[in-house]
Amino acid sequence: MNKYVSKGTIIKNNIYHHNLAGSSMKKGEKYNKAKKIIQINLNSKGSKIKKIIYKSNMQGKDLKITDDNYITYHVNLEIALKKWYNKEKLTRFEKILVMMQLNDKEKIRKIAKGDEMLMIFGKSIEGVNEEYGVYDKEAADEFVRQIDMADAEERGIKLGTKQGVKRGIAQKAKEIAKNMLKKNMSLEDISELTGLNKKEIIKLSNNL
Repeated sequence: MNKYVSKGTIIKNNIYHHNLAGSSMKKGEKYNKAKKIIQINLNSKGSKIKKIIYKSNMQGKDLKITDDNYITYHVNLEIALKKWYNKEKLTRFEKILVMMQLNDKEKIRKIAKGDEMLMIFGKSIEGVNEEYGVYDKEAADEFVRQIDMADAEERGIKLGTKQGVKRGIAQKAKEIAKNMLKKNMSLEDISELTGLNKKEIIKLSNNL
């Protein structure tokens, strides 16, 4: 679930998607036997596509799909929430999307009233800890923040050279790596997330 859609969240989700694909392969297994991995992103804000659900695949510059095994479905939570605010009629699915975004138990119960399935769902989400997950939330949030900062700086460079931009990106990668080292993340994970090799990361750790 993404609080907003940005370059950082897209990169983070793609890395997670590829990790799932890689971990699903057994040693010695043929690549043409790779499993199809479907990722579902629940996006709270920032989506430019005004559909509640839309699908995306890995594409080349010619917009042709490059790998059918990577499929991502995006769910635009913001649309459902706006419809609820405007008191428009909601489908059951849209009601579920709205309930997922509310902290007010009374409002959740009001939306679910009269629908047994929604009432059960409402009870299941009351008091859910938003930091529950399969990865270090703080580290992931910091990674996204740093990528977005670097992206914003790149966009601000109007006449900068390609070499200068590359240096700026490399410097940001080192800053991200330092923050990850402070959180005791493994060299393998830091290398995969930042693109730095292990020697560079070890050198950074010695200078903390």
